[in-house]
Amino acid sequence: MRAKRRLSGRALVVAALLAFVNLLSMTGSASADPYWQVYLFTLKFHCTDRDEDWHDVGYNAVGRACIVVNGNSVQAVATAINYENVPHEIEATDVKLYVNGQLIYDRHCYRSNLAAGEGANCYAPTNSYPCGTYVQAFVTLYHGVTPKEIWSPTKTACVT
Repeated sequence: MRAKRRLSGRALVVAALLAFVNLLSMTGSASADPYWQVYLFTLKFHCTDRDEDWHDVGYNAVGRACIVVNGNSVQAVATAINYENVPHEIEATDVKLYVNGQLIYDRHCYRSNLAAGEGANCYAPTNSYPCGTYVQAFVTLYHGVTPKEIWSPTKTACVT
């Protein structure tokens, strides 16, 4: 009888460990940083009210800081669009996520060529927070050698 209890206890420990490993694999952060991805924008993107532009330094280009909210999953995103007829370089030295006013992470998106007439996004990790948690993104974005600091609007997790 004692051996049976031990086996049951071991089986419970193994089952608990397998469940824990499975949970870890399901909740890992989704991100593409430090690499830029094809430009995408959906209704889940909450970005600056207006595009930050680089016209003052001779670039026909814009950028945004966005907070993506999908249920209780949130993510900071840097967005760059090149309206020039020639490619130029972009880089996001800061893609930060703030939660309830506290810095959670600061990611870096590599310097990269952005083709003429193209846009790109750099996605920092996705994290989950309880509904009602205040979230905001901050981005330092370069078009060429000129940086601009951009804040997204503040949103709450689970916003529709």
